[in-house]
Amino acid sequence: MYLPVVYARTCIDRLAREIDREIGKLGYWFDAVGPKTEDELLAIARSLGRPLADRRDPRLAKPVSPSSSDDAPANTLSARYGFGGFPFHSDSAHWTRPADLLLLYCVTPGAAGRATFLQDSHTWVLPPRARRVLRNEPWCVAGVSRPFLCTHVDNAGGLRVNYDCMKPCGLTAEAKSIVAAQLDQLPKISVQWAPASLLVLDNRRMLHARGPATVCDADRVIIRTLVGRA
Repeated sequence: MYLPVVYARTCIDRLAREIDREIGKLGYWFDAVGPKTEDELLAIARSLGRPLADRRDPRLAKPVSPSSSDDAPANTLSARYGFGGFPFHSDSAHWTRPADLLLLYCVTPGAAGRATFLQDSHTWVLPPRARRVLRNEPWCVAGVSRPFLCTHVDNAGGLRVNYDCMKPCGLTAEAKSIVAAQLDQLPKISVQWAPASLLVLDNRRMLHARGPATVCDADRVIIRTLVGRA
């Protein structure tokens, strides 16, 4: 879909309705021809809900690039995995209530041309016991100023997964095995980036991962915006 350089209010509202429809059906929306400026990106985000900032970084539209572990901010995925791929996770899982939507806008895909991978939790085939484990097994979000308890699936059906900040509270971590089995058995969606492409995810339904790279791609720039709807 072609998007004009300057968005009219009616165009933004129409686009938001289209994104909502696609997210309701698929859990995500992707277009290879997205906004041209950060202001336009934030206008789209505001049409979908309320842009949110992380306490560690107040920017509503945050550029993210691969970096070495030594150069990355502490307690981030980049600090743990450096230039490697990222495991499947929910964004802002360390928040008491994770963001509802995640917008990823490609400034440049980088020398490696690495993909972003998605998996829709609504496609998971779970027996009743596994569903109970995801709703009831206690986990702790650590590495934050005020650690708190959580489960993988909350009362509203929202999914939270990030094993770099979530730690099991009991003797077992059965929920992690359940999630791993689904990730292993079910197909993934591959998003191939191009300049100005835009991906919008239901962050409480879809898990996403950064693919591996065969060459250094510090020139890869993806702008991240989080949106709340509650």
